[in-house]
Parts: sequence; C-alpha cells; structure tokens
Amino acid sequence: MLDPLNITPAVITGQVKKGDLPNLTQEQIDFGFVPDITGLRAGDLILLQPLEPSKAQTEIINAQKPQYVAPAGTQTWTHAAVYLKDWRLIEAVPGDHVTHGNLLASVPNSRILVRRPALFTQKAPSEAELLGMQLALEAALHLGVARYGLVAAFLIKFRIKSPTIRLPQKYSELKSDSIICSGLYAKCFQIAASGNSLLTADMQRNDVPVTPFLLSQVSSLTDIKVGWSKLVH
Repeated sequence: MLDPLNITPAVITGQVKKGDLPNLTQEQIDFGFVPDITGLRAGDLILLQPLEPSKAQTEIINAQKPQYVAPAGTQTWTHAAVYLKDWRLIEAVPGDHVTHGNLLASVPNSRILVRRPALFTQKAPSEAELLGMQLALEAALHLGVARYGLVAAFLIKFRIKSPTIRLPQKYSELKSDSIICSGLYAKCFQIAASGNSLLTADMQRNDVPVTPFLLSQVSSLTDIKVGWSKLVH
C-alpha cells in the first residue's frame, strides 16, 4: 500500500533502499517522491482511501461498515478505478460519467492500494498482460457513456444495511444503465475473464454488493507491492 505519510523510496540511484521516511510534508511529497509505477499493468485495480475524508466519502465509509469482516484497524476504501497506463485511470466519478483520471493527482491526499486479479497472475506473462489490457479496454468502452449511478449507490447502501429485504423490481431497474466505481471494475473483469466473477459463489447467491471495501478483501484479487521513487537522485 502506498501511504504518503510513510514514504519508502523504491528506487534510489537504481537500487532498492530500505527505510521509512514518516510524516513527510506536502512540499516534500510534491517535490521528492512519486509512486514507482513500473510494476503496474493495464487492468490493475486501484483503491483509494482519503487521508481526510469529505462528507460524501465518510458516508461511503459508513455505508460499507456492515460488510466489515476484517480485523479492527483495517483500512477502508472509498473509491476504485481501473489502471490504464502512464498514471492514467478510468473511473466512475459521482455526478459524472465514466471518465479519465490521474493516479498522480491522488498521491498527496490518499492511501493507495493496487490489486490484480489472481486469475491473471496464474497465467503466462504475455497472456496475463493481454487479459489486463482487455479489462482496461472494456472499461474504456464506458467512457462518456455509462453514468455514475447515485440511485445505484443508494440501493447498494440499502442492500448492505438490510440484506434480507428485497426491493420491488422497478427499483432494481433504476440502476440498469448506471454504474458505480467498484461495479465498473467488477463488470469489466467479468467480461475480460470470460464470465468469471471476482465474488465467491456464496456472495453471488446472496447478491452481495460490490464495494471498494469488498474489493480490498476478496481473495480473487492479490495485492501488488508498489514502492516510491525519488524524483531527484
């Protein structure tokens, strides 16, 4: 996980150097370090946790709390995006359509977790890269077309808090042409992976909502270690 309050340089004069530099100031972050993205691939999942959540982000965190099955202190995540290349992201943003984003813009104020489908990592490198590209391209097909669904987000919040209550079909249909950030990643993975799901069979049977927190926990995704690069060596 990348934490701007706990920077470990990944590349210094071409060599890995151990040692934390905690509590860096904003100026040091801006002019000293950037994430080392050399290990990222198209199709990777980017999860973001704000250091100082806004009101809307706090609502997302609170809405996900009934899903928490991890030990106390586990990070909570409020946003998910699809990594494309060269810092670029594809993401569903509240109040907007699916759009381009920039990973670098999130560095100063967010903790970042990178995950990759385990199904991809089990393949030969060339096939894994192709599957990741297919996932990213599928996400790109949603650019400017699919809209972030505020109604869909509300329905997910309701389903988490009241999992045994089923709303009338007309409410479910309201989200058919919209998408939320974590749903975008899950949907694109399923298409790229020929129908495989990131969720377990039990999760699918129970119609468990796909949230950023859930994507941080499922075993179908593996954490990718990403370090920090020093801009000036």
